[in-house]
Amino acid sequence: MNDKVNEILERLPAKPPRSRLDPHLTLIEGMRRRGRTFGEIARVLAKECQLSTCPSNIHHFLKLRTRKAKLAKRASLTSGDTSEVASQHATGSAVLLPTPSTAVARRIAALKQRKPAPTPASERIRLRSQ
Repeated sequence: MNDKVNEILERLPAKPPRSRLDPHLTLIEGMRRRGRTFGEIARVLAKECQLSTCPSNIHHFLKLRTRKAKLAKRASLTSGDTSEVASQHATGSAVLLPTPSTAVARRIAALKQRKPAPTPASERIRLRSQ
């Protein structure tokens, strides 16, 4: 079944970028690293690239890209497979975080079932008198 799914996915063409700002991502990120405001970036894009946009669009564009980058980094740290995560983000598919291993799941279940430590009698008396 996986072979058939992979074959279908390989035959599908890559989707074009959805944002007009995608081709200018490196310019925008470079300007932000140099301390430029979103308004300044919008003016440079209008003057140099003939791309009219407002500062809030640039902000939302970068916010979305950083969120995807954070998810990719988190997924690569937990799974250890960066190539798969990178290809998932390139295609725009959702990233699924791996389930915890059985040893970790057992430890979590044991902690949840553990009862809290009893409070000493002297501590209970002090709490009531306050």
